[in-house]
Amino acid sequence: MPLAEPLCATMAEVSFTERYPGFDLDDPDWPALRAQIEQVALLLEQVRDQLNAQG
Repeated sequence: MPLAEPLCATMAEVSFTERYPGFDLDDPDWPALRAQIEQVALLLEQVRDQLNAQG
């Protein structure tokens, strides 16, 4: 899924900077993170729908 790769990369970066202090030179962009979480929710919904269609 083309949407998944950029979302995963961004979320991995956020997770890394939260886990290892010192790499978080910039304040989090909360509006962007909220938008990405909404995109993840949509992606999960698409995956669920595909799984239900196959089952």
